[in-house]
Amino acid sequence: MKMDYIACQLNIAKLDEVQRIILSYELKQNVGLCGPAGVGKTELVEGLVTLLDKRMHAITCDERMTESGIIAYPVLESNGGTKTGYRNNVLAEALLNGEGFYGDEFELLDGSLQKRMNSAFDHRKRITRRDGVVIISRDARDFDRYVKTCLRKGCVLSDDKTKIVMKIGDFDEKIVALLGKPGFFGIIAYNPKAFHRQELEDSVADRFVNIFYDYLPEKVEAAIALRLSGIDTEIKGKGLEQRAIYNNGNDFEFLKREHDCASWKILNGNLFNEDVDDNHENLTIYETVIGNNLELKVEYDYEDILKFALELARFNQVVRNFADNGTKGLDEDTIRNLKDQENITIGETKKIKLHKPSPRTLQYAISEAKRLTDKGLPYELVKQHAAMLAIDQICTGSLKTSLVDELQLYELITTLARVEGLLPRVDQRSDLG
Repeated sequence: MKMDYIACQLNIAKLDEVQRIILSYELKQNVGLCGPAGVGKTELVEGLVTLLDKRMHAITCDERMTESGIIAYPVLESNGGTKTGYRNNVLAEALLNGEGFYGDEFELLDGSLQKRMNSAFDHRKRITRRDGVVIISRDARDFDRYVKTCLRKGCVLSDDKTKIVMKIGDFDEKIVALLGKPGFFGIIAYNPKAFHRQELEDSVADRFVNIFYDYLPEKVEAAIALRLSGIDTEIKGKGLEQRAIYNNGNDFEFLKREHDCASWKILNGNLFNEDVDDNHENLTIYETVIGNNLELKVEYDYEDILKFALELARFNQVVRNFADNGTKGLDEDTIRNLKDQENITIGETKKIKLHKPSPRTLQYAISEAKRLTDKGLPYELVKQHAAMLAIDQICTGSLKTSLVDELQLYELITTLARVEGLLPRVDQRSDLG
């Protein structure tokens, strides 16, 4: 099976983010994915559903979310009375069924709510609903002790051994705990503090193996945008390696091979002994970027769009560097061209407030460029339209009229686009006569 994901986040040991998540999963550790928007965090989690053969209970968090939206929520009981019961939500369901939990934008949750869930993500692997019912995974370190303690207190185990109840009189009973299946796995995704006003609580971050994402390499960013736009794009070169995860039922093997080789190797370089082909049901194949030597190839009709995608990916990186580091993020050629070609000199600035262009921004531009190309619009007009779309994404809302050293941001970013060759200079525009 092929996973439609390109791994780019190598650590010092040359392990990529797919391998690192699988390693944490084997060790029953939860994972925190930290990185800017659009770099593939959620896409990887979606790929894990098939790779691990595990359902993921996913939710996108926000500042106003309460525990009802993530743990359990109150409902009136079905007997028509006024008694309130509780129904499990995504986290409690994942614990109960031995499945995965994925909380996107987790840092946006109120700090007290983040910490309210700590018991689910450490060795206790349980959560207590507001009605007092405990949901505990069989993977909890103290599961057996917890059950024995409840039984010593007069509780009884249900016949199917899925819950612990307290008898009330001769006919009634109260649920004390729901006993979950083994296999609970938690993943959260969050953005660095530079992107949001909030940060993960320290005690929360401590309960996750944190994997940090950087922006994608320019060629990879361009290739993904082209593929998502419906343009068949081949990536090849010595900077790309095929890797695979082989699930043998008990643990996972990390495999790799060169593109012109049919045999898989394990991490130490020895040949993988199992007789598996690329369509084996236990084999998940993906691509990993291991160097800069990459080449992109598309159909002849879209070669101009490929060229533009690479130019726009480069421009996005220039803008992100400018946002993070101000004028120090611009190279000398760019600063010189701004002065010589556009008669603009920017005073020293440290950071620029703008909407950093993400890989999604690039995809929007390339998708419209492809559609307009298919409709027959000349390439130069296609390029200018798509470039302006990207600029509009960078200068959203009131940012458009904000000032950078007495220049409006929109004017400055548009000028940068001309300097980078995405737009014609004023003296080159054919529409001006």
